[in-house]
Parts: sequence; C-alpha cells; structure tokens
Amino acid sequence: MFNLRALFRKNRAEQEMDDELRFHLEKQTEQNVARGMSAQEARYAALRQFGNLGQVKEECRDTWGARMISEFGQDLRYGLRQLRRNPGFTTVAVLTLALGIGANTAIFSVVDAVLLRSLPYKDSAHLVWTALQNPKSDLHWSAVPHPTYFAWRDKNDVFSGIAATHFTGEFTLTGAGIPERIPGKSVSANFFSVLGVELLRGRSFTPEEDRRGGSRAAILSYGLWQSRYAGDPGVLGRPIMLDDRDYSVVGVLPASFKFPTSGRQPQVFVPLAAPSDASSAIWFLDVIARLKPGVTLAQAEADLSVIDSRTLPLLPKFLGSYTQEVHLRVVSLHDQLTGSVRAPLWTLMAAVAFILLIACANIANLQLSRGSVRARESVLRSALGATHSRLARQLLTESMLLSAMGGFVGLLGGFWGVGLLRSFVPSGLLNVQDVHVDAAALALTIAVSALAGVISYFAPMLTLFSPNLSLTIQAGRGQGPRSRKNAFRQNLLPLVEVASAVVLLVAAGLLLRSFLRLTGVSYGFDSHNVLTARIFLPLDRYSTEPQQAAFSSQLLDRISVLPGVRAASLATSLPNTLSMKVRVGIEGRPAPALNDPAASVPLDSVGGGYFRALGIPILSGRGFENRDGPNTAKVAVVNQEFVRRFFPHSENPIGQRILIAVGTSDQTVVSIIGVSAAIRRVGPGGNPLPQVFLPLTQSPSDEITALLHTASDPRAVVPALRSQVLVIDKQLPLANIATMDDLLAGETADQHFETMAVGLFAALALLLAGLGIYGVISYMVSQRTSEIGVRMALGAQSGDILWLILGHGTKLALIGMAIGVAGALTLTRFLASQLYGITPTDPLTFITVSVILIAVALAACYIPARRAAKVDPMVALRYE
Repeated sequence: MFNLRALFRKNRAEQEMDDELRFHLEKQTEQNVARGMSAQEARYAALRQFGNLGQVKEECRDTWGARMISEFGQDLRYGLRQLRRNPGFTTVAVLTLALGIGANTAIFSVVDAVLLRSLPYKDSAHLVWTALQNPKSDLHWSAVPHPTYFAWRDKNDVFSGIAATHFTGEFTLTGAGIPERIPGKSVSANFFSVLGVELLRGRSFTPEEDRRGGSRAAILSYGLWQSRYAGDPGVLGRPIMLDDRDYSVVGVLPASFKFPTSGRQPQVFVPLAAPSDASSAIWFLDVIARLKPGVTLAQAEADLSVIDSRTLPLLPKFLGSYTQEVHLRVVSLHDQLTGSVRAPLWTLMAAVAFILLIACANIANLQLSRGSVRARESVLRSALGATHSRLARQLLTESMLLSAMGGFVGLLGGFWGVGLLRSFVPSGLLNVQDVHVDAAALALTIAVSALAGVISYFAPMLTLFSPNLSLTIQAGRGQGPRSRKNAFRQNLLPLVEVASAVVLLVAAGLLLRSFLRLTGVSYGFDSHNVLTARIFLPLDRYSTEPQQAAFSSQLLDRISVLPGVRAASLATSLPNTLSMKVRVGIEGRPAPALNDPAASVPLDSVGGGYFRALGIPILSGRGFENRDGPNTAKVAVVNQEFVRRFFPHSENPIGQRILIAVGTSDQTVVSIIGVSAAIRRVGPGGNPLPQVFLPLTQSPSDEITALLHTASDPRAVVPALRSQVLVIDKQLPLANIATMDDLLAGETADQHFETMAVGLFAALALLLAGLGIYGVISYMVSQRTSEIGVRMALGAQSGDILWLILGHGTKLALIGMAIGVAGALTLTRFLASQLYGITPTDPLTFITVSVILIAVALAACYIPARRAAKVDPMVALRYE
C-alpha cells in the first residue's frame, strides 16, 4: 500500500521519508549523547553510522518503484523532444508506419467480419450444410431431392433439427401500395427454430401450414414490415397478396436476422409445403441442420450415407446418373457461406503482412541511420554513467512512441480503408454490411503497433551495443565508425524490402493478368447498351399458353418501337445464365438413354429479334420471324456447339428434325431453321454449351426477360419500358432491372476485389521499397562524402561518381530481386486456384516486375547519386 501511495502521492511520501530518517537520526544522536558524547560529536557519529543520506533515500525510492516511473517519464519527454527536433524523420516514419498499420487494420476488419466472426445464429458452430452433388452431371446445384430430405429428417441420429428451403426467387406483392417484386423464400416449418432465431412478433409456421394444400401463411422481414406496413403491430393476421394469392401474415422477423445466403436477402417467407411423395416433380432443396452435442461432421456424413444407400436407388429414374454418382457433403454452414472468398481474403492478409514488414524494415533502417549519427551521443551518455539497459530503454521508448503515433494515424486510415474496401467487397456476402473498425480491429491495431515498434527497435539496438569509443570520438561530427558489419546491417533491410515488394508485385501481376484475361473473354454476344428486366406473369391471369403468348407478342411490339431502342426481344432466361435443360435426339437415330448427359442441352424460348438485340450472328439458315406463329410448323435454332455435338460429320443441320423432351414427358418434334454462334452461359471461365432456341410464340412462358439494345445509356428507357408493361397490365411490376454490362461485371466481382486490393498493396510496397533504397543510398552518400571528395581530387569525374552510387543501388536491387523471385516462385503457387489462363510462374509477369523494380531502384538512387556527383572536392575535404 505504501508503495502505491508513494507512486501517486510522491511529495507526501518524500516528506514522510525525511521525517522518519530525521527521527532515526535524532534517536541515534540522543543515544550517543547518553554515552557521553557532546551534542555535535553525537550528531556527526550518527551521520557516519547512517552513511550517505542521499543514497539511503535513493534506495528507499527504489523500493517504491518511483525511480523506474521517473526514468520512464524522463525517457518519454526526451523521446518526444528528439522527435520534435527532427520533424522530417518523424513525419516519414509515422506515415510509413501508418500505411502498414492502416492496411492491416482495414483488411483485418473485413476478414474478421466475413471469416472470423460467428454467424448471427444461436450456437452457430453446430449448424451444418448438407448436400448431394454429382460432379459428372450438369446439375451444378449442391441441392437435395425432396425425398432424400424427408429420409434424412425422419431417420437420422445425428441432428437435433434439420430444415429445408426452396425457391430463390421473387414474389409480386400487391394490395399494399404500388405492385412490387420482392425477394422471397419458402422454408420448412422448423427452419427458424433450427437456426435458433426467435421472431420479433407472431410465430413461425405450423406443420399444418407446411404441407400441400395447407393454409397460406407469410412471415415478413423487419425491413418489409417497416417499409410497406410502417411497423404496424397489428400486421399479424392481415392478408397480403403474393403473386395474386392471399397469404396471412403470421410473424415478423427481428431486424438483426440475416438469411444464410450469399445472395439477396429475402423479404418474405412462405411455407415450404414440399410434396410428400417421390413424384416426377422433384424439388431440389437446400438443407441446413443442427448437430447434436458431440457429433462430428464425419459422424454426420457416415450416418446420412447409410440412409442414402437405401433411399437414392428409389428416386425416379429420370434423374439419371445423379442418383448413382452423387457425393454426400456435410460442411459447416460458415464454411459453405464463405468458401468462395476464404482464399482471396487470406491472400490479402498475407499481402498486408508483407506491407507491414516492409514498413518496419523502413523504420528500422531510418533508426539505424539515425542511431549511427547519434553514436557519439550514446557513447558520451555511457561515459557519464548511463547503463546499456538505460540506453536501450530510451531507444525502445522512442520506437514505441513512433509506433504509437503511426498506429493512431493508421487507425484513422483504417476507417477510410474499410469504407474503400467495402465498396469493392462482393455485396452478397453475409456480414459484409457489418464490416467496420470495431474493438477487435482496435486491439489488432494496438498489437500491430507494438509489434512494429519492437521490430523496428532491434536493428538500431544492435548498433547501440557495439560502440567503439575511440573510433567514435575520433570520427567527430557525430558520425559512427563505418565497418563491413555496419554496412551489412544498412544493406540488409533494403534487401528485405525489395524481396517483399517483389513477392507482392508478382502476386498482383498474376492476379491482374488473370483478371484481364477473364474479363477479356468474349461471351459470344454484345452486352454493351443492353437493358434487362424480368417480368413474371401471374398464373391466375396467364395460366394458358395463348394468354402468355399474347402478352409476349403485345409487349414485344410495343418495346421494339420505343425511342432510342435499336433492337428488342424477350427470352425465358438471361444469356449469361444456365437455363432449363432438356433431353434431345435426332429424328431417325436411336433415342438417347435417359441418363445420357451428352443428350442434355439448355433450351430457351426467345422472341423475334433476340439474336439481333444481343449481336449473336446467325451462321446459316435464319432466325425467328413473324411467320413462326403458334399455328405453324414447330421450328428451332441451334447453336454451333449443338451442330458439333450432334452433327459431327459435317451434315447440314438445316431442315433436320430434333426430338425434345423434358423428364419423362412427351417429345416435341421441331425442325432446325438456323444455326447461331455459340455463347458462354456459365461465366467467362466456362466453355460454350450446345443450345436449342425455340420461338416464344410457339413455346411461351410465364417468366420472361425483356432485352433492349439501345443507342445510348440503356437505363434511360426504363420508365418507357415500365409504362408499356403497365399499359398492358397495371398489376405487373418490373423486376431485376439491370444492364447486361453490370450483370457480367458481377460475375467477376470476387476477382475484381482481390485484384484491386492486392494491386493497391503492391503499389504501396513498391513505394516503400523505393523509399527504403533512397534512404540507404542517401545515408551512404552522406557517410562517404569525404571519400567522394578524395576520389574527385584524384581525378574522378562526376559521371564516375554517378555510376558508382547508381551501381551500388542497382546491386542492392538485383540481390533483393533475386531473393524476392525465389520467394515468389514458392509462395505464388498458392494462387494457382485463383488464376485463369496463366500459371503461377508466368514468365511475362516476372520479367515485367523485374523491369519495374529496377526502374524504381534507379529512380530512387538517382537523386542521391546526382547530389554526390556535384560534391566540391575542397568542401568535401574540409567536411572531414
């Protein structure tokens, strides 16, 4: 207690210590007087017995800890004065550290929100994603047929709950203001209880509602409740219209609820009501389950595999190989939702770690140069009694001061960086809206700042403990002795910086080249100035094909003549998405097997003008025309890939008749009237697929997409398009309005984010490496001023000095580059899975990076080299 009181009430403790020492001294003096001494002799004897009072007081203060605090305060004030006296050094050091720390703070905030933070559900670690997938099938969903889901639900021994969801789509909401398309989901009755979510108002679905023919119930998201119903607490029990059907609101979800999906968040939920039998109408479901306590993923997979071995053979045969070669997957829900961005985000964390390493190397180099200049000061302080530990504490205090200032500025930069990164991060990620600098990021910033301070402290500390007193004093002007050891330390740090920059630049170069190749891939159609908008025809009013065909024809006639529209058409799906697949055969040939994947091709119904609107060439024959009506002969256009697969011997496909079947339904016979060029429907990395197009007049649909190729900005025709739809039907809203360019850009959003971020950090690393080389060469020039003067006095020309300095800098850059290339060859192989069209050892990337780095190194060396070449020999000799 006394020690603590002494630390915080120093004056009173000092007074108490003086009083106590005075008491003991007077007591001893009285005893000496009692022994017969005079008063003066007794006091002198007592003083001799006590010894040096000042030393006794110091020993007392040591027991309080006050001395350590006092010295720390002195070091702190001295460090602040030193930094204030060198504003250039302080500014460069703080900004350098701020760049490294700020980049780490920003990226960690993204990684923490997306990868490290738990999902917003109760005991989310026990939530798993279960799926069946056939890698040989074109069915790319990792979804589960509904009979399999029922078997898992009823027979498993590993889950405390298992739920399913279906229909990632939209509903037309009417009866509550302007008709609107809203995203929705159908979920099983226990879906929210499996997730551990409690509704804000009302209840979840009952088992009676979650069956075929059950009453229609709906649960609203908090956002929809607020925007369409003004947060009315009486919304429970209110009827709403979804796709022209009555639903009753039974619950409202809390504002914090997030649906476990990487896409748009649903705003309304309806019961799943899956069919109870394994009929031909198989539903493919997304299945989420909660593990029982103590059950592992492997145990869950083993349990479900036993169930699958009994149930999969019982599925309808039209599923073909899907039922025979599927693989069961049970993964954590968190991994399922973040798997696509896990590697890119960890790559970015590695990149910013390199940035921090380079920044620390720069600071250490600055400190090392400054420490050499301050060697005389250190030697003199040592000669006056300062211990090595005291000098080391002083140096550590200055380093920590710099890192604290850099951390503070870096934290401010982190706030800005998070905002910048949020604009690049793919928006569909769960938790992406929660990315911000929070307590965890603040703790990381403090830890990184402390680490940076310690790392940048070690190099100058080594110089501190190897002073040569005589050489230092002889050096005069505060310059330390130059030796091979000091030169090695000076050169080592730039080598680290250059090598780290090479690794980052190569990674950025590989990602950039990969991204350019990916975005440079032609989809086979012209996406420029194309507007798309989805229209869903309610089956209550458009239940028959003639009704759907009449609406499509009327709409196409109206939008084709809109001002600014060059070409317009309708289609059942977007050209960059995978549409419904059908089984096809050629008339006169043996019918393909049900499970023959080669006979399965995408099919789209399109309106006249489809190929013109998207710039898809018709290679032979013709496209669809007005004469291809519902009462004329059935016709089709196939693409080039279709011809290659089904007519491999150069037969003329025009006039050939093909058989089209969906599942086990009856076959439709159509005649090929044209062959179009092939397009990529599964992303820029996918290959063109065989395709069949049918005229929308002969094969209408209740879900169509309007495609308008305009002369200028396609968004300008949205009001006109909407008004034409409302003229035909006042209850039909437009949905998913977007330009084709934006849709294609969304497919490469992950690659765009990673490329932009790594490229930004690589540029930062290059800048820091350049500054590092500049600092070393500048310091070398200042140290060798006298030598340069002697060389010039002996006849060396300015050009000789210029090349001497440039040569030293270039040598440093080449050695660092060689180390960096070796490191890049080792580390960039982890990027192989994220590259498209190039290898991790792409020669052009390595050569380009090497050229850039050499150019930057020469630029960094040129200014100090130029300064050295202008040294006056007489001035340089007097400098010594």
